[in-house]
Amino acid sequence: MDYTYGQSNDYPLRIVVPSDSVGAIIGKQGSTVKQIKQTARAKIDVNKNEASNNQERIIIIRGQQENCIQACREILRIMYEDAKNKNKTSEIILKVLAQNNFIGRIIGKGGNIINTIKKETDTNITVSSINELNSYNIERIISIKGELDQQMSALETIFSKLWLAYENENARAWHYSTQYYQQQQMMQNFAQHAAMIATVGATGPPLLPMNYSQQQQQQQSMVHQTQTNNSNNSSNKFMEQQPNLSTIYPSSYYLILELLIGKLFIVYFLIPRMFYFPLQSEYCNNKLTYMGRVFLEHLGGQRIFSCAHCETPLTNRNELVSTRFTGATGRAFLFSRVVNTKQSAVQERMMLTGRHFVRDISCKKCDTKLGWMYEFATEETQRYKEGRVILERALINETDGF
Repeated sequence: MDYTYGQSNDYPLRIVVPSDSVGAIIGKQGSTVKQIKQTARAKIDVNKNEASNNQERIIIIRGQQENCIQACREILRIMYEDAKNKNKTSEIILKVLAQNNFIGRIIGKGGNIINTIKKETDTNITVSSINELNSYNIERIISIKGELDQQMSALETIFSKLWLAYENENARAWHYSTQYYQQQQMMQNFAQHAAMIATVGATGPPLLPMNYSQQQQQQQSMVHQTQTNNSNNSSNKFMEQQPNLSTIYPSSYYLILELLIGKLFIVYFLIPRMFYFPLQSEYCNNKLTYMGRVFLEHLGGQRIFSCAHCETPLTNRNELVSTRFTGATGRAFLFSRVVNTKQSAVQERMMLTGRHFVRDISCKKCDTKLGWMYEFATEETQRYKEGRVILERALINETDGF
């Protein structure tokens, strides 16, 4: 019986183990790994596509956090027993794979988070260099050295942070997909309306067609008016009375007005929503917010924002990059001067503080995109998370464009 647990949207715990330990982990006819699945109530997949000469294999564990930790503990215990039976003298290292954009949550500013984990668990933890990343290797390796219990204690802390970062990423993706769908629906509806307007000429049919009964009544009134005019003017009794087009078709002025309103709607409503995202915060003390915009005038314009992943202060163009414009090393620095006052933010609308920022602004240090909630931290308010403040309600304001 194959015991499989966990949902597809659970964050997997991926560990790297020596290839010569895989046999002991799987067991005869898979008996050992099946027992681990049943005991830990987790789904375990051993990568079988690695080359035969590869010295390491990847094991993927899916399930709830505590189930993944329990399964990993059993695997690590088997590795220790296998090394003891084979008289191995090398140290058993617990290696965990993690996405590069999550590593900042593990390291912290100046390494303060990872140093705290080391001190509390009495382990030696290292993270592979970002320079080792390439198109074939897109993840970092977190190596944990120490005794089994110490390694598992450090893993619990690290995996909980990775799990939280993954949930936040999913929340952003869901919110983005919802907003994108709404924008597409709005643009589609407007395109249909604009196409209808474009097909109507200055002498075309009315924008709001009349039903059949209304047309019949208007035609009868026109015939009656024509007969009355002919009876009053006998000299023109043989001339055809032309209908007054102004009573049937809308004036060209109304058409121009419709087109102008449509253009203003695109320029000042749709385009700003497609390219700019105003920050909206729940911190309304000291007038920090106004119509969804975050202002810092009562904080003295201090440089309080930083990347929540690597905690790098985000205060000027040297610390933010954007792929929307060409520039040095393939990316351009923001052309704004200093990102710390309401005035400068209002002038160029590509700032971090006070107004808007484009989707693809990213932190220069860790290359994390800074466009949604959980990606900015500040020390000036009262909502703390892991020692710093996270703007948990920095969502898109759907009712205010600029």
